[in-house]
Amino acid sequence: MYAPVGENSEIATYSENLTIALQKLPFLEVVTVPILVGKQSLAHYVEVAEKLNSDDIDLIHLQHEPYFWGEITPDGSAFWQMRYLLKKPLVLTAHNTSSLAEMLRKKEKRTPLERLHAEWLIRKKAYRDSVEIAPYATALTIVHSEAERDVLLSRGAKPNYVAIILPSQEMNRVARLTRNVYTRAIELFSPGNW
Repeated sequence: MYAPVGENSEIATYSENLTIALQKLPFLEVVTVPILVGKQSLAHYVEVAEKLNSDDIDLIHLQHEPYFWGEITPDGSAFWQMRYLLKKPLVLTAHNTSSLAEMLRKKEKRTPLERLHAEWLIRKKAYRDSVEIAPYATALTIVHSEAERDVLLSRGAKPNYVAIILPSQEMNRVARLTRNVYTRAIELFSPGNW
């Protein structure tokens, strides 16, 4: 699992609790590789990808929050640098399905130039799609509510690529449902199954 670690993050706590519950299941071993929050060097992502793509790993589970990869700007985010390096079937837990406009908080920009730049990014469909839908279309995605699933489907995600697992459920149940998602991801994304 590629996830943040530490005590001051709800996503890190969720990931740690999920890892503990998953490790109780038979025939499943979970290795956590920590996400260093913020944009890192390409060499860092290459090193992490080598670990995640190793022969003893069948699937990568990535805990995704756009801010993990730096700023929400074309040259400020390293998400796609990392994503293109990952060669295994991918499960992505979407912890934020906000629109690009919501993430950029266009109305809160202080200067007219900042507001204009945010508006320009929002109007660039290719960039907007690279933030709002493409990460979730290149993986089997777990969301935590029906509303989040509806958001991704309205943006073009395939229904069979989006699974709902409510985090409020008992964690052992969450782990069993997550293992089912892993099985489906391997079936969907293993070479020869595309």
